[in-house]
Amino acid sequence: MEEFRVISEFRMYAVSNHGRVMNLQRDTEMGLSHNATGELTVGLWQDGRQHRRAVRGLVAREFVEGKTEIFNTPIIMDGDRDNLHADNIVWRPRWFAWKYMQQFSREESWWYAGPVLNIMTEIVHENIIEAAIATGSLATDVRNSLMNHTRVFPIGGEFKFI
Repeated sequence: MEEFRVISEFRMYAVSNHGRVMNLQRDTEMGLSHNATGELTVGLWQDGRQHRRAVRGLVAREFVEGKTEIFNTPIIMDGDRDNLHADNIVWRPRWFAWKYMQQFSREESWWYAGPVLNIMTEIVHENIIEAAIATGSLATDVRNSLMNHTRVFPIGGEFKFI
């Protein structure tokens, strides 16, 4: 179910857990646009100036728990920059967030090896990339866990083929 919350930095606007932004004074939905890197952004007015904000960050700050001093950058788990549902966003370190999004710019044949079992949760994933997306981890780390029995950052779990 969609829920709206007032944006703490811009009180005239609200963001939903589905990634929609509303102007509360006009009761209208704001238009979103992609920036040069493909990120969905919105222009929010305050004090006579427009401020561009990434919608991913607005949704994360209002709806996603887990932000810390280190886990300070929201990632989109499925890599689809237009899927801004709160349940598709988690907090990760900035260095990790960059690597995470970069993995979707290239497709590897080994991504589709599987099925894969998350030993910690006992959840079976169809393949390596699905396991990585479901846990907000790097596919290369999941593959390394499968091959070398190493733990995967940030979940601390291991994977095995079944």
